[in-house]
Order: sequence, then structure tokens, then C-alpha cells
Amino acid sequence: MAVRESASGFKRFYYALEDRYYGFLDRVDEHIPIYKAIDPIDRAFPSFILVLFIVVLLIIGLFFWLGGGFGDFLTPGSTLATIKLADNQGNILSDVPVHFLVEGTDSSITETTDDRGLARIDLGKEQSQVHLTIDKTGFESFEESVLLHAAQIKLITLNSIEGPAQFGGTFVIYIKNQSTSLLVNNQIVTVSYRCQDSSQAPYTQTTSSGQVSVDKEAECGTLYASVSTQHSYLAVSNVPVLTSPQNIFLEPTIASPTGFLDVTVIDGASQPVQGATVTISTSTEPSVQQSPTNSMGKTSFELEPGSYEVTAFVQADGRTATSTADVQADDTTSITLNIGSTSGDKKIFLKIIDADSQQPITSVKAKIYKEDVFLNQKFSDANGIIEQVVVSDGNKVFSAVLSKSGYLLKLLPDITLKETSDSTPQIVELEHTTTNPKNYGEALAIVSSETEPLVEDAHVYLYRTDYPNPLLGPFLSNDQGEALFSGIPDVNTADGNAAQYFVFAIKSEGTSETKPIHAGERVEFPVTLILDTGNFKVFIKDLESHDAISNASVRVFVLIDSGEQTLQTGQTSSSGEFETQEISIDQSVFFEISATDYLTHSTTGFTPIAGQTTELPPIFLASKDIVEPGEIFLAFNQLLDEDGTPAQIMEADKRYWAVFSMGLPEDIVYQDPIAHAEAGKRDLLLVDENPLAIMNAIAFPENLDSIIFSQALDPSNPFSNPNPIVGSEAPSKQVNIAWTELEQGTFEVRIAFDTNENAIAGTEIFLYYQSKVTAPSEVLSELLFERFVIGESVCQFDCDAIVWRHYYSLSGQDDFQEVTENPRVQLSQNNQYDIQYVLYNLTETLFTAASLLYESDPNEITLVSGNGFSNQIIPPGRFAYGETNPMVLETLESSPGTEIKGTLSTTPIIEDGSNETSLHFEIIGDQELDITHSFDPTTLDLTITISDHLESSPLTGSEHGGQVTIQKSCADLEEFVFDVTDSSYSQQATNENGQAVFDVYSLEPNECAIVEAIAWNYFPKRIQILGTSIPNLYPDFECIQIDANPSTPEIDLLFDHAIRGQTHDIKIISNDCADADVSIHTLDTPLLGNLISTEEINFSGTGFDPRNFLLSTNQSKIVHVEIAENAPLGFVPIIAYVTTPGTPFGTNYAAFIELIVQPRVSPNDDGFGIVEEFP
Repeated sequence: MAVRESASGFKRFYYALEDRYYGFLDRVDEHIPIYKAIDPIDRAFPSFILVLFIVVLLIIGLFFWLGGGFGDFLTPGSTLATIKLADNQGNILSDVPVHFLVEGTDSSITETTDDRGLARIDLGKEQSQVHLTIDKTGFESFEESVLLHAAQIKLITLNSIEGPAQFGGTFVIYIKNQSTSLLVNNQIVTVSYRCQDSSQAPYTQTTSSGQVSVDKEAECGTLYASVSTQHSYLAVSNVPVLTSPQNIFLEPTIASPTGFLDVTVIDGASQPVQGATVTISTSTEPSVQQSPTNSMGKTSFELEPGSYEVTAFVQADGRTATSTADVQADDTTSITLNIGSTSGDKKIFLKIIDADSQQPITSVKAKIYKEDVFLNQKFSDANGIIEQVVVSDGNKVFSAVLSKSGYLLKLLPDITLKETSDSTPQIVELEHTTTNPKNYGEALAIVSSETEPLVEDAHVYLYRTDYPNPLLGPFLSNDQGEALFSGIPDVNTADGNAAQYFVFAIKSEGTSETKPIHAGERVEFPVTLILDTGNFKVFIKDLESHDAISNASVRVFVLIDSGEQTLQTGQTSSSGEFETQEISIDQSVFFEISATDYLTHSTTGFTPIAGQTTELPPIFLASKDIVEPGEIFLAFNQLLDEDGTPAQIMEADKRYWAVFSMGLPEDIVYQDPIAHAEAGKRDLLLVDENPLAIMNAIAFPENLDSIIFSQALDPSNPFSNPNPIVGSEAPSKQVNIAWTELEQGTFEVRIAFDTNENAIAGTEIFLYYQSKVTAPSEVLSELLFERFVIGESVCQFDCDAIVWRHYYSLSGQDDFQEVTENPRVQLSQNNQYDIQYVLYNLTETLFTAASLLYESDPNEITLVSGNGFSNQIIPPGRFAYGETNPMVLETLESSPGTEIKGTLSTTPIIEDGSNETSLHFEIIGDQELDITHSFDPTTLDLTITISDHLESSPLTGSEHGGQVTIQKSCADLEEFVFDVTDSSYSQQATNENGQAVFDVYSLEPNECAIVEAIAWNYFPKRIQILGTSIPNLYPDFECIQIDANPSTPEIDLLFDHAIRGQTHDIKIISNDCADADVSIHTLDTPLLGNLISTEEINFSGTGFDPRNFLLSTNQSKIVHVEIAENAPLGFVPIIAYVTTPGTPFGTNYAAFIELIVQPRVSPNDDGFGIVEEFP
């Protein structure tokens, strides 16, 4: 005990804890023989230390659980504020958009909460009033001005509203790809259900549109959905269906290939437009991705391969431009949008004051419009000021709607614009609302639909008939279908009559009647939603002759739980045409066609496009005369291009859809029908021996059992599946489509195949097909094949007279690639290119005296030679004059868009317009740039430098348009953090040294990132940085080790406590390392909260400099860490890293440790009372 009594400081505190621990065990042992378990542990290792270690771990874990981890704290001095979003049960809410408007700023910033419910905003100072707007389905809207402090977390709670989960009704479910958020609409998806409180769950459904609609009874309680697909996705089970629409995300089993889309937005003077919002959309997804342009007018997207619509919008003046782009896997597509010019700058300049006190009002929301185009939403600052720079446009009217809780709504229908230099605002007074008597009216919207008496979560707006934009909204309707608008003033319109109002609701769409609203009244506005619709047009033709079939009976139906529901019946016209009625876009419809002497035909499903009439490919009926009774058949109908339009030319490196009809002639039930297709001749058993490969298949889904692809063929049993593969995008030799059973009729089957990129003109392409059924014995159809030839026509009807193809290559090289419109081809400036052209004459006419002339803008492209021909004969088939006599062109200055027009004149004259063509190019700089990178292990800064390849001079952002983009690349990359909000993407203009600096954590060896650099008049360039090129911050203690407790070598801990004003020792140990230089540093990056600054810490060593010392093999050194007297409480993260010869940064880092700074305690403190600090 003498040792304990003489101990002081930390040891005395430790011994007090230990005495309390064993005293507690003594009391327990009086009732329970606990020492029988404790004594064996104490003989091997002190149980008190083990228990203490467990307690510390639990405290740290509790700290992480409550606070979201150390990473939630911010470095002292930072201006970043954080909100944490949770529901009223304390559950965190992730992936929720939060709109921040910081006091004194012009526009709001939107951030999305992460998986810990956190969203951050840079205040620019220590604290600021911030207006928050948060909307989430199933919760009350949150719109409030709060005071946020830097380096602190503000908890925001959303109040949940009673959802539809416990009520009956119709629910729409979207099945989406988890990686892309796009609908899974390229295969059959099966959705099954179970009820929480009932065994009477809805029937299982299938869909090929990626969406289903299900009716649920109230007795069901919560409805749960399970989703499975034919291939490519992991199944999910028991997903609660709580809202409508409900998204269910499926995880792909194979990482989808992606491509890059680079978008440049310019004005009418070809100058870059900064801040334009670029939206990427598809026919089914209105906003796949969205991003603003930078100072260079550029932004980039990583997308799945496919066709996209690209729209640029400048909110301040309403300018917009739209184009389309085709994104290819592992390739970059670049497009330029010209958004037009602007005229003189003006501004809206308002000061909002209280009508009674004449004092400014803060946080008044102003929605600003130009005519009927929404420009921006702003909030008044502490001085009541709202300022918005706009572009005047003739006699266009600018207006604003002002709203704030406790004040009457204010409409400014025609705002007088001011010069940007004007410092005198327009004064606008707001009146307080009063309750006795009420000086305002209310509008109660009650939303229903054609199928639901009350519609929840509809977006509801309030309008006035004399104003084109919404006064209030969107508000979400509650579970009673209601949305209440308040604070509406009792006003008259310009003609002296009472203002008339109406409600507009969107889930589909609906508009109420118009009514006046007077002070003291609550006026009800019932509104019925009408579902968005589209329709189809289709032609019915004979399978053999392709003649139109008139008076054919057409049934349009959908699949429901109990079977089929007919939507429409009718007959084809004399031209074989049938047009459907309007069909809801949430339905996938099927066609059943029958006619005298023809087998009934059933199609695959089709989903309408809102507001459009979609013309489907022709449907072919098989005559009963082509088969004997009892025969079955699989017949080829037509060939479609990848986009579903009739194909015209068979070409190499292209995808086609072969459309078949499977016929079952007798009026019986056929068991186990199978449709089989195989690529290439039967003596070529493997997919890689063929000039084509099967890639996908779809079929009529009734009783569909499976679609199985195989890379090999068993000719003795083609209906078997040797070497089956997962997914529809792997090259396959064959495919087998199986049903459980089918009745009499014909059924549509589509097979997708790719032609080999190396197939030359004249290469034969074979596609074999056959079907099999059990009826009751096994019956096979005839084995047939289709023969196509590369370079020959495959057009069957409605063919263009002339089809053009163009191919380009740098002059003197022989790597010709096809000239495409989407994406447009990029040519480098001041270069020569050869353009080959091939014409296909798809008629039976011999065209004579044919002349072709190509023309271009001579300021952008000079046509050097070969720009056409004269007095040629173009026979039916392939005319390849331009292959051996290519056009030579020379590019001049860079240009975002240039055109070459081609005009063909012939005898006889071609009248269908196919005698003209246009080629569009982008001309980019032709200089080469270099990219280098370096990494500072002390600051964790990754520096990217771009320079001219020849002169090695830096390419700056201001002078050369230098810009660096760094982006995730590897699929398994999980933590690559940049110094911007979006941790997966960062973009910077280069500084005066041609450098862009990114704050990153180390990449693991199996991780990588892509860096892209661009500059004016230079080729873009990309490099890939592997994790092995940047040292790892967290090794496996292979070389260097840190011991935070050198006085107790038997205890190896990575943390310890440190006392203010005292020196703490840490031990650096070399474990079988070669001689190496070692440095000790504090970690500057805020991995932990409450970091102690480097000024509060001093490192020293006896006889060596701890910031640079040599450590021999199996040697160790003690480094003294002195904590300043005035050091705050917090953490001291310390790293030791090693540099070995021949490596840029070192083999690996040493272990990462932290010292936890705590106050000194009074000598009489027993360790369990209040910790008292004393001088």
C-alpha cells in the first residue's frame, strides 16, 4: 500500500478505481462465488484492466451512436454548420433534400441528408440565421428560420403524419435499379404480396414496364411486397408498401457499365454560361440527374448506356435549350447546347416592411416569375431586402408572390425593374392577419380521383384566375385528401370584381371550379385527378404477303390479379390501322388480334407515353392455311433496329431485334411450350465462333416461366441449356423462352442480337429458330433460319429510297469509325480527316446521272477534295463510291457545332427526301496537355497539375480554361472523401500554377479514381489513380507500430489519456523493417471532434528530432508529447509514417493513435465523484 499511498496524479486515480472494483467484487462474492470465475482471469491478465477497456469501448460506441461518430464534429474555427434530421420517434431520416437560405445570401442551397441524417452548410461565419425548408412524403412540411452555429449540430425533428399503410386503396409501386434509379423495364418482374393482418393478400403480378398498381383492402393492415426478376437483380422480400407511389430498389447482380456525358452550355456569342441547370431525362424518368454548369459552362454526368434528353435552363431569365445524347459504355459523349443571347441587365429590388410598425420583415418568401416562367425563390434579409438580377426582355412582365406566416398573402403582379446600380428599393407593405374578426379567407382543397375517393400526397396549388402562376403551394394533401391554404386577402381584380380562385392538384392532374374567397370564409374546392394518358396506333398485316388486313378484331387488355381486364375492342380500318383510346400511363397493355382464316395473335406488353400517340411496329397474323391441323410453328415477322423502328440495312457492330410469332393452331391447352433461337450455323457450337451473338429476349408474359441464355449449343437437344449465363447483356449462342402452358393462338417473341464489329460486307448472318410443346406428346415445329448479309437491305416495307452511311478517320490512317449524330463526333482543330460514304439504294430503280455535292461553312471546315461525284450510276444495293474516293476535309478553329450538308440529284428524281443528309461535328483543340499528381501525407492533399505537353507551362483556369474533375471509378470504392459536399465528385478550376488541390483520405490498394483535365484548345485527358500510388493511412501494423502505453508493455492500446501541463510518452517500434526515415505528426484532417491544435502540442525526443529520425530494424524510440497548460479538452490524433528508399511516400503508415486530453483532478477525488480542476 505504500506504493499506492505515494502515488499521485493519474496512477492515484487508477488505483482508486481498482480498489472500488475489487470492493464491489467482494460484496458480490458474499452472495455469489464470483471469484471462481475472476481468479483464473487475474492469474493470466488483470481483470480490472480488461473490464476498464470494455467500459471505455462501450463509452466510445455510445458516443458514436449518439453523436453520429467523431466525423460529425467540425474543426474549431470552421464555418460549417450541421443539422441532423430525425422523425418524432428519434429515427434518422436519410436522403432527404434540405433547402438552406443563409441570411444575407441571394439564393437557397439544397443539400441531401446522408445515411446518418446529416446535412451541412457553410455559414461563412460563426453563426447565422438560416431559413430551412424540408418536405418529405409521410411527414409534415418543415419551414422555419433557425439559428445555426458553426461546429455544432442542430437537431431538426419532422412530425410524421398518418400514412395510408393502414387503409385500403390503390397503391402504385415503381421497381427501380438501385444504381441508376431507372425503372427495371427490360424484363419480366414478378411482384408478390402478403398482408400483416389478413391472409387475403392481393394476387401476384408480373410487369415488364417496371411499375404495378395494386388494390389493398383495409383489413390487410400493412401490405408487404416481394420482388424478383428473371435475371441481373437480387430479389427483395417483405418491403412495406407505405405510400403511393412506392419505390422498391433492386440491387444489380452485375455492375452496370457506364459512360460519361460532358455537357457544355454556351450563349449566342459562343461564350460559356455559368450556373445553367442541366437536367438529364428519359422517356420514363423526368430527372435522372441534374447539375449546374461551372465557370466554363461545363458539367459532366456518369450514366448507364442509352439515349437521354439533355435540357439546359437559366433560371434568372428563363432561357432554355434541349438536345439528345446517346451514351456508350466506357466512352465519353460530349454535346454543346446553345442557350441564346441575353439583353440588358436589370434587377428586382424590394424592401418588405410591416404595415403597422414600418419595420423591415425578415424571412418573407418571394416566388419570382417572368410571365409564366418561375425564376427563383428568395427570402428577405434582416433589412427586409429582396434583390434579384434579371434580364429584361421587351414587354415581358415580372411578378412575385410574397408570403410569411402571420401576414396576409401579397401579390405583386407587375414589378417595375430597376437599374442594377439603383440603391433605392421599392417599398412593399405586408399586413398582419387578425383572428377576431378574421381579415383573411381560407381555401380547403379536397382531392379525389377517378378511382380513389380521397387522394393523399397530391401536390396542390392555389391559383387566381387573373394571374398565371400559383399563389401558394405545393402543399401535400393529407390522408383525408385535404390541403388548407390560409392568409388569403379579400381583394378585387382590376375590373372591380371579387378575385376568383381555383385549385390545381398534381399526382396525375386535376383542376377545381373557380370561386371567390372572402375574409372570414373557408371555401371548399373539390378537385378530381385525371390520370395521365397516351395511346397507340398499330397496323395489322399478313405474315407472308405483308398486305393490310381489314376488319381484324382487336382487343386491348391489361393483366390483373385475377387474369385479364379488357380496356377496348374494335376493328381495323381498310388500311389495317387500329388506334386505341387514351390509356393510363401506369398500365402496361397487351393486344390480342384475330381475323377470319388467321390464327389469333397476342403481343408483348407496351406502356403508353403521356400525351403522345405511339406508333407500334406492324403486327403480323399467320394464316391458318400455312400449317396443317395439329402443327405448331415459330415464324419470323420482321427485323427492328435497337430503338424499335423497322431496320433497313444489316450492318456490323449493331444491335437488332428479330420479331417472331409462335403459333399454336388447335383449340387445346399446350404444356411446357418453348421458343428457341440460336446464333449462327449449327456446326458453330460456341458463341465466339459466330459473327453475331444473342443478347436479350422478351415475350408475352402469360404463364411465362423462364428465359435462359447459354453460351454453347447441344445440337442433339437444342432445348437444353448448356453453360447457362446470368443476365441478358452477355454474348450468348442460344436462348430458350419457356411457358408453363398456353392455349391456341400466336404469341409474340422478340430476340435481340448483336453483329460482330469485324464482320465485313458480304458476311452471312444466320439466325435459327424452332419451338416445342407437349400436346399431349412432344411436338416440334420445323427448324428454320433467317439469312442476312452484312451490307445488304433488310427493309421489308416503307423503305427509304436512299440510306446514307458515313465513316471518318484521321487522314492517312485506316481506323474508320461511323459518324453518329448522338453523340456527335469530335474532330480536333487544324487537322485533316478522310470521310468515307456509302449509299444504299433500297429500291429496284437504276438511278442514272447521279451527282452528289457536299457543302460546309468555310470558316469552320474546308472541303479539300472528294466532296462528291457527278454523272454516276447508282444500281439497287450498296453503292460504295465514297469508300475508295473519300472526301478530305480540314478543320479550322474549334467550334461547338459545325455542319456538312450533302445533296444527291438523280434521274429519276428521288421524292421521299432521302436524297439529302447532314453531318454534324464538334471541333475541339488539337494541343496535348499533361497531367501529374502528388500527394502530401501530412495534409492528405492530392494535387493535380496540368501543363502544356511541349512547353511544360501551367494551364490556368483564368487564362486557359484549365479545369480538373476527379471522380469515383471502382465499384467497390466506398470512402473517397473530397472537400465538397458530394463525396463522389469534385470539380475545380486550376490556379495560377495550373494546380487543383483536393482534400482526400488515402485510397485503399484495391481502389481507384479517375482524373480528367480540360483546357481551351487542348484535347481532354484522363488518368487513373490507383490506391497503390497513395500510401495507406490504416495498415496492418506490418512495419511500424505505435504503443500509447510504453510503461505497460504487456498492454497494447491505440489510445491513452493525457493530462494538461504534463508530458506523455509514446513508443515507436520497428517490426522487422529495413532502415527507414520516420516522422511524427498530428493529423490536420478533422477525423475526430474537438481536435487539439498543433500549437498546444510539442514533440521532443532524447537525442533525436521526432519529426525526422532514423529507425533501424527492430529498433524503438520514445517520443515525448507535451500537452500545454491551456490546451482544451479533446483529442490529439497522432500518426507516424515511414519513408523507405525507392518509394515516393513510404511503404505504409504506422498505426493511428489518439491521446484524449483531460483535466488534472484533485488529490482527494476518489475517481467516482465530480472531477474538479485546480491550478
